[in-house]
Amino acid sequence: SKSTTTPMAERPMAEGPPWKDHVTQVPPEDTLDQTCTDQVLNDIALCVTKWELVAAHLGLSSPERENISRHSHDPEMQKIAMFEKWKAKFGNAATYRKLTDVFWKLENCAVIEKIVKLLLQEKQSATESPLLIRSSLKKMKKEKKKEKKIKRNLVKEGEGEEEREGKKIKLPLQEQQSATESP
Repeated sequence: SKSTTTPMAERPMAEGPPWKDHVTQVPPEDTLDQTCTDQVLNDIALCVTKWELVAAHLGLSSPERENISRHSHDPEMQKIAMFEKWKAKFGNAATYRKLTDVFWKLENCAVIEKIVKLLLQEKQSATESPLLIRSSLKKMKKEKKKEKKIKRNLVKEGEGEEEREGKKIKLPLQEQQSATESP
């Protein structure tokens, strides 16, 4: 049977995904074209009820689906294996857009909602991580500058060394003078 929908390549980008009016949040268009992460797929696997149907819509052949069933009798592992096989077979084409389109065709907006939520969380943590790293690095640099400044001030005041209990220690200038004056 012929599909009456316009192929994805012919749709204008401003239009957005076909399910956009059926979910509470819509991610930016560019994030939908990113390859799905294993973490998101593993989380989505928990939401899938009929994995064989999803696998067929993802483009896995009948022999590929049978192979998944043969290798694992645990339904949860079959779902994970389905997504692993999909990513291995399609590589960079295993995108969030393709995944959401499949669940749109299967009329499962609850799973699309979950995908969008996970995608937005992933995007947020990806943007926060570099910021946290940068702020930590800035903080460390400031602390090192303070340490250098303190060391410079000690050198300016003058330092000497004295041996106490067999160890050489640095002394500020005032203690150097009293150490040399005492008998």
